[in-house]
Amino acid sequence: MANEELKQALGDDLCDYCPWKSGEIDHRCDSLCEGLYCDDALDAFLDENQGFFDDDAEQLTNNFIKWTVLSFNKMRSIRPKREHP
Repeated sequence: MANEELKQALGDDLCDYCPWKSGEIDHRCDSLCEGLYCDDALDAFLDENQGFFDDDAEQLTNNFIKWTVLSFNKMRSIRPKREHP
């Protein structure tokens, strides 16, 4: 996912990582950031959540397989058993 797509997906939640909003950048109390620091906020978000954005395709595939197997086993365990005549 490209940075612009990620910023759009995060929406206003990205503001929680904004250096302007957190007071790291001086500004008047009645001023607006106007999105000037979204790239900095995205960098902070990615740094804090690095583990969730692992690019290792093999690890992602293994996690998907584990999730699929666990989901299948869970569904089998809750599915009512059919009685055979």
